[in-house]
Amino acid sequence: MPATADEAKKYPPKALREVAVKGIVFNWLEEIVTAEFDPETWEELLDQAGSDGIYASFGSYPDEEMTRLVEITAGMLGKTLVETWRWLGRRAVPLMAIHYPMSFAATNTLRDLLLSLPYTMDPESRMSNTTDIFSEFTVCEGENEALLVGYRAPINLCGLAEGLADGAAEYFGDAIEIDQLKCTIQEDDTCLYRVRFLGSDDQPLDMDDSKFVLFL
Repeated sequence: MPATADEAKKYPPKALREVAVKGIVFNWLEEIVTAEFDPETWEELLDQAGSDGIYASFGSYPDEEMTRLVEITAGMLGKTLVETWRWLGRRAVPLMAIHYPMSFAATNTLRDLLLSLPYTMDPESRMSNTTDIFSEFTVCEGENEALLVGYRAPINLCGLAEGLADGAAEYFGDAIEIDQLKCTIQEDDTCLYRVRFLGSDDQPLDMDDSKFVLFL
């Protein structure tokens, strides 16, 4: 569904900033690969990528290094690059719920969580490095209770963003539809999504659920 005129005005053209990938994304990949496979598999990925594997969550690292690791992971999983980014994002949500329990406990729906992010991501917040992944991360309300979520990124993070949204919707028990209105891959200056909420069972996933036990 195309953006309305009002929605498009909220994200006017702007030069894309060159930023590196935050270390927390590397940390997610390490934890997920190690949990779903084993430590040796992660070490093998690092060897193939020519990386030392030392990533501080608040640090910034070359885009090419992250892309190479995801490409190698995609080959291992038999997935496309976008599918692998989506896999990473979806699997990362349980990690976020464990590492940032207060942020998740303070909201009951994905919509509430998204609306709270721009106002709770101060530099002292541990969860701030999550939204820092997406440069100029912005959320605003659209028509019919929908949310507009926009960001800029030096590499294609569409799959990661969609995976995070899907994983968080699953966590909160929400049913959502995501429409991509703009994408840097399509030579837009911004990635912009409309997230529509179809309902919720108002029952967040139990932290003792098997998909969470994997990371405990």
